[in-house]
Amino acid sequence: MKRLLLLLWLLVPVISAMGQGHDFVLNEIRENTTARKIGSLLIISAGPMSTRKIGQDMKYALDKQFRNKSFQTSIVHLGTLEYCTDENIAKASAMFPHDVVLVVVPKEVEDHAVTKNPNKPLTRAASLVLLGPLLAPNRYSRKEFANQLETFYLLDKSNLQEPFWIGQSNVSTNLDSNKYFDYLIKNLLRIWKDEGISVGG
Repeated sequence: MKRLLLLLWLLVPVISAMGQGHDFVLNEIRENTTARKIGSLLIISAGPMSTRKIGQDMKYALDKQFRNKSFQTSIVHLGTLEYCTDENIAKASAMFPHDVVLVVVPKEVEDHAVTKNPNKPLTRAASLVLLGPLLAPNRYSRKEFANQLETFYLLDKSNLQEPFWIGQSNVSTNLDSNKYFDYLIKNLLRIWKDEGISVGG
């Protein structure tokens, strides 16, 4: 996988897939060629903690999509990118039952955080004077934003070294936005279905 990552980052074929009312752009590097049915999926992420959060939110979106169906998801974060190796993927995949592994790794990362004070009637200093340190509210809120060029690999459990589908898409969102990941999963499921990959059905 580590060798494959280095090779694939040099490729730039682009496919534009239209969502309902939105444009979803996916760089499809490898298309699926065999009809497949996925009843259980292991998501393996690698990279910064924001990528771990992206993998987790994709899992939550899948669980919500298939809550009433016999479909299982699990997730493992390997750590930073240097740990995304064939050996570590094999070790992680041995821990959970699955039909297919979805590996999620970033090629480019430009994450940032924004700290805001939404309420300005009282300053923090004034609150301390009037209310005391125990009652003074912390008016500052912190929001984290991910801006990553994400690569998605689908691996069959019988061959964890050779992905049968590979795609890239830009993930740019507030990491608290559940709707974004619902949208991402909806479009990935649609693209996979068009290529004969049936998930949870």
